[in-house]
Amino acid sequence: LPFQSPRLVQYMNATLAQVLDQYLAEPRARVALGALCGYLGLPPSRLSFLLWAGMMALYIDDGAFAVRGSIQRLADAIAAGIVKQGAELLFNCRVTKIRTAERCVQGVELENGQVVFASSVISNIEAPATFHSLLDPAELPASYLSRIERMEPCASAASLCIATDLDLRALGFVHESTIVKEWDMERVWQRSRAGDIAGLGVTTPTVDDPTLAPPGQHLVSATAYLPAAAETHFPPESRDQFCSAILSEIETILPGLRQHLIPVTDHTDQPFYLQIFGPIYGWATTPQQTGFNRLPNQTPIRGLYLAGHWTQPGHGVMTVVFSGQSAAQRVLRASS
Repeated sequence: LPFQSPRLVQYMNATLAQVLDQYLAEPRARVALGALCGYLGLPPSRLSFLLWAGMMALYIDDGAFAVRGSIQRLADAIAAGIVKQGAELLFNCRVTKIRTAERCVQGVELENGQVVFASSVISNIEAPATFHSLLDPAELPASYLSRIERMEPCASAASLCIATDLDLRALGFVHESTIVKEWDMERVWQRSRAGDIAGLGVTTPTVDDPTLAPPGQHLVSATAYLPAAAETHFPPESRDQFCSAILSEIETILPGLRQHLIPVTDHTDQPFYLQIFGPIYGWATTPQQTGFNRLPNQTPIRGLYLAGHWTQPGHGVMTVVFSGQSAAQRVLRASS
């Protein structure tokens, strides 16, 4: 690797800020180039440069893509393929325990009392929950548990979903917009985590895909990092204030939006709803927790594998698809 990709090795442990500072003297140029650091959940001073560079390379070389009809269609297609191969899907049925014996998987227990016996289990829920809630920690090596305890989860985020009868396409809106209050991305991050809506990602998917809403209507999703204090306790009154603050920020680019809100669905008269996600990218996307520094697909429990953004190679739609493929290939090799 050092001979094939010396620059890759050179910047393997670098942060985005270190590289931008090295090559760009103009502060606003650094912000303009690094503005999408919000997609990766950390400010430039802590964000893995390689992770950011990989994301930007894909955007620049191949362009960014969205699934027509929403990403749910991707999940539906995968589910249909699984069923076609003879599998059974259970929905709304939580796993309460992963059964093991002598560090080998035996199966899972479901909340309805059913036991599913299996020699392989793939978990794509939060890694800490997998090892602390579904397993007896005594089954795991102390060094592995210690590693998990040392790792830092990513921040949480909230997404405000609204519908409007404003003609966003005529107003010049594009699929993605980023709003920040100042040219210092470190300050934007600090203010956001302190409860101020200092940075906002606004997605308007209906601009490119009108099938997602009735004629003359548009969907808007505005995502902000959740205040640090709200990750443990987010009372209803604080949520209402948070939603109002997000709407105010959207109105800086969409004046009069509040007068053009319509019910989000046919089943409610609410003009918006708030979704909480977190930790949004699994582990924090620092150089120390990126790539091979993330948890591997294989766990110390024989037959137990990880998939999703808590494991290698990282977060992002395509990346977690790769992690699922890797886990599935390991299961197939183990059963052959």
